[in-house]
Amino acid sequence: MSSLFDRYYSDINKNYIFDIACKIIKDEYNIDVSQDKYFNDIYITNLDEAFKNTDTDNITLLNRNLLYLQINSYKSHNQKNNINDNKISLILNGANRIIEDNDSIYNFKIISPSGDYTLNNLIIPEENNILFSNPLIIVTINDSDIYLKLLSSYNLNSRTFLEYVPIDKQEIVLKNTTEVIIKNSLNTSVEKNGLMSISKVHEDYIEVPDNIYKSGDSIKINNEIFNIKNILNNKDVFLDNIKEYELKVDDKILNISESPILIFKITN
Repeated sequence: MSSLFDRYYSDINKNYIFDIACKIIKDEYNIDVSQDKYFNDIYITNLDEAFKNTDTDNITLLNRNLLYLQINSYKSHNQKNNINDNKISLILNGANRIIEDNDSIYNFKIISPSGDYTLNNLIIPEENNILFSNPLIIVTINDSDIYLKLLSSYNLNSRTFLEYVPIDKQEIVLKNTTEVIIKNSLNTSVEKNGLMSISKVHEDYIEVPDNIYKSGDSIKINNEIFNIKNILNNKDVFLDNIKEYELKVDDKILNISESPILIFKITN
């Protein structure tokens, strides 16, 4: 029986994931990147990065993380070019984090364009946990602690979103892979798994036991976006466009609406 290393680095597997990544970029941007030098070069790097940083013996999880790395590398590359050209903000959405076995929406890694930035805003949905025990929180970005205070809040659908701003502006260095940890004012972190699985599929709803979703949330399943119309008994999740897609048991669900968003300004 071949090893995980041999199966992962086989030409069949490498070409398979590369082709999927090309198709996703083609569908989203209408650009053929199959011959793009950056896209090909970064794929070689991401192959090793995913294998090195994914603690698993499951090739499916390895391939999924490789795909996340590849897609987000390309998006970050484009975004960095836009920043350099137009001086726009950099937005890192926790929904695009690298999914690991110990997934947490408050402690994650994400692909980002490297460089010097300042954190401008943090937008995060309010939850019933110790993170929100007072108006001060701490965000650690690549070992740099940034203290933020609550600026405003607003309601959208069934959630309350909080906006935090840094008390003092400070320059931070983003790497190709940036680590973000969101903590309370006592420097205590909270673990909250943001990845769930479908347990059963019905004609107009899916079963996700013990979910904490809210009506109006946007979720991602197999890179498709769904809107939650209603939830019953913290289990039955009704989706607005479920009949257009083939969902199956054990498909992973990522809740976009509960993911934090960090907004940066480039440092000139």
